[in-house]
Amino acid sequence: MDKQTKGITVKINGQEKTFSEEIMQHDEQEQAATTEEEEWGIPNIEHDANVADKVVYIEDLRDIKKKNVKLAKKKAVYGGTPFKKALMIGILAAVIGTGLGMASLRMLTANNLEAETPSSSIVTAQQPTKTETTKPLPAAQSANLDVFTVQAGVFSTEKAAKEGQDELKKKGYAASVVKKDETYLLFIGVGMNQSDAKSLAGTYKGNGVDSFAKSYTIQSLDQKVTPIYEQLAGQSVQAALGQDIDSVSDAEKKLTNMKETSEVKKLREVCQLLDSYRKDKKAEDATKAQELLLTVLSDHTS
Repeated sequence: MDKQTKGITVKINGQEKTFSEEIMQHDEQEQAATTEEEEWGIPNIEHDANVADKVVYIEDLRDIKKKNVKLAKKKAVYGGTPFKKALMIGILAAVIGTGLGMASLRMLTANNLEAETPSSSIVTAQQPTKTETTKPLPAAQSANLDVFTVQAGVFSTEKAAKEGQDELKKKGYAASVVKKDETYLLFIGVGMNQSDAKSLAGTYKGNGVDSFAKSYTIQSLDQKVTPIYEQLAGQSVQAALGQDIDSVSDAEKKLTNMKETSEVKKLREVCQLLDSYRKDKKAEDATKAQELLLTVLSDHTS
């Protein structure tokens, strides 16, 4: 029996054409061979009309296969699943982020070091501004002055001393009460020497007023005022004794140039009274001058 050939009948343009199984198998084998050649990288010599009798060595085939294996590995690494891609992206981002963080830290550290490091350039230190302060006026220097007084009594109470003072003033005497320790002294005259003080006390005693001369110290009197007080007290006791006195115009000029204080004002008034006494010889002017001098004395008693 003849061997039957299996095949497939295909109608093309109205004509039927039968393909046998052997032909189809042959075509499939050729196609498989072609695919294998492409995978190995072997050129298709049979179908390449420009290539004639080309010899392919086994070493070349091995090299081509190694290259294809490496290419396949690369494709496997970079062309993996989405999870692997995401993992690779995450790792790459972490590496880049770490690098940027380290670079920023180095930059900040360098800036801090530059800020803390003093500049090598010379900087002129700013001189502190001098604050102009008004210097306080120097305090007036004081001094003590020893004088001689005409004392008319010593009292244990201020009331009794004031009563004696009022009584003497009514009689036309200069009178001033000065507190000394626990007692009250009643003065009715002042001079610069003991002789004048005794003479005045004797005069008053002759008029019925018991009195005596006694030394006394005026405390904390302005040094500029001290010589003027000394001059006026000497001239005033002379006037109280009814004697001629010298001019005190020079003392008055000095007082005019001084700062106006209570004692300066009183001493200037003494100068005016003594000047009036020189002209008219009135006992009242001499008595008032003595009283003002005793008031200054009382103001500087501790």
